[in-house]
Amino acid sequence: MTLENPYQTEFPADPKTFVGREKELSLYAKALDNTIYSKPPTPVNIAVLGDWGIGKTSLINKFADIAEKKDCLVFKNTLTPQKCRSTEQFFYDTLESIHHEMWDKSGVSTKLKEKISEWKIESLKISGLTLRKEKIMPSIATNFYYSLYSLWEKTKDKTKCILILYDDFHYLVGQSPDFLYDMRGVFQDLRDKGCRYMLILTGLEDTFKHVRGISEPLMRFFEHLELNTFNFEETKRAVEKPLEIKNINLKIPDEVIERIHNATLGHPYFVKFIAHDLFEYKSEGIVDLRFFATIYPKIFDHLSASRFIKDLAIASSMERSVLTNMAKKEDIIKVKDLKVRNVGMHLSRLEDKKLVKKVNRGEYKLYHPLFKEYLSSRRFK
Repeated sequence: MTLENPYQTEFPADPKTFVGREKELSLYAKALDNTIYSKPPTPVNIAVLGDWGIGKTSLINKFADIAEKKDCLVFKNTLTPQKCRSTEQFFYDTLESIHHEMWDKSGVSTKLKEKISEWKIESLKISGLTLRKEKIMPSIATNFYYSLYSLWEKTKDKTKCILILYDDFHYLVGQSPDFLYDMRGVFQDLRDKGCRYMLILTGLEDTFKHVRGISEPLMRFFEHLELNTFNFEETKRAVEKPLEIKNINLKIPDEVIERIHNATLGHPYFVKFIAHDLFEYKSEGIVDLRFFATIYPKIFDHLSASRFIKDLAIASSMERSVLTNMAKKEDIIKVKDLKVRNVGMHLSRLEDKKLVKKVNRGEYKLYHPLFKEYLSSRRFK
């Protein structure tokens, strides 16, 4: 009988197998309690920022799981460029998302679900109102405020607070950067009306850099959680916990986990990828260092095909030349040492594509040592 692989590489971690992030979970627990119990209401909003694959979605899924166990209503919307092509589209998509999620929730009464259907119709009517003869349309921020205020009024007897989660919020900021100021105004006005809303966003590290002249009040509006890679203990738990949950008799000793941690630097996606493929080669017994060394090249080939070849596909030929030059040098490279024409321009574009990171002025590095290993290997050539 083939055992189901407990490591899912293409999806966020299940809240049951979630590990680490103790500091972030502690801050969230306090923020959630403050949102639920403070008098008058003083909700706390959170922005989770970090690199691709660092675990942002897994963390807010854990946030949602905790909130639902405290009888809070949770609505999560994963944003895409299509959903964010305009603030109007963003508003309508939010209404649709809340409506569909409410009807999909188990344990919610039909009466409350019907109230949400009424709320959706009312919100759409509000968004289509004209004022006076000039036919001045209310702003999207105004529509957003009245819709969320109405939602609170219809559900406040059935919930302690409402969480609105937007995953990949950088898509909206990229299209409409100043809308963050409108969002701040909406949620501050809701707080002033006694509504207990908590806004949680995820985005890439540079999400707020897109906002022109970003102000201190806007920055203070969010608690900023910048996610880093796992330490060794977190890597160890990320490898072991899925096996424990599924009662799988596979032992991965600390020395093997240390090899995984050192290769990945504790990057959650790469940790999970290697653990997943390791399980494909051995699903019971003990994984010793010798066995791991034997299968690692095969795992790396799979990782290269799944990730690094795709990385290179978005780089131009000159950008590839910069990358291969960087792979031949130390981890941190000075721009002056890269003998490529217009290297500054190419590095800037590679930084936008998340293939290199700026360390200091005039200094860059490849986004991960495993990517450097790929560029330096025969696989790339």
